[in-house]
Amino acid sequence: MAVTYTDDEIVALISERKQLPSGFNNPKFISKAEQIEVKLDARGDDGNVFHVIMRQNSDDLDDFSVMLAVRADHGGRLFHLLRYDGKNHEHTNHLESTRRCKDTFCAFHIHIATARYQESKYRDDGYAQITDRYTDINGAIRCLLEDATFYPINYQTMFLPPP
Repeated sequence: MAVTYTDDEIVALISERKQLPSGFNNPKFISKAEQIEVKLDARGDDGNVFHVIMRQNSDDLDDFSVMLAVRADHGGRLFHLLRYDGKNHEHTNHLESTRRCKDTFCAFHIHIATARYQESKYRDDGYAQITDRYTDINGAIRCLLEDATFYPINYQTMFLPPP
């Protein structure tokens, strides 16, 4: 497969300062079968448009994803740069696994897109590392906002799924 972004370009996109999306503190929830979802757009200082996508399982608070994406080639497919996942699903780093040792875990983890995974048959952001930086969706959101250089951040009113 073709590489959409090099590792350096991915780091630059993640590092680009982004204005916190309007409506972030008062998101509109999209209810799906067993999931609550929020999608917000954010503009970067270099003109890129980013998408923050937050999903929460209605029945399992440890089953969530908080993602940062960008439109590849300014309008093409949605390219996931970062994804902060809950602990209630198993993840395998396929390219790091061997026949005798699978790199598999069931824990809070952070995905990052890499050129290596783009070249493979796996997802662009298929590589992930276990983290202890968060234990719920609000902690994952805080990590994303900090890691992806959002401003201004107001921790008083964070995303909370409705009951």
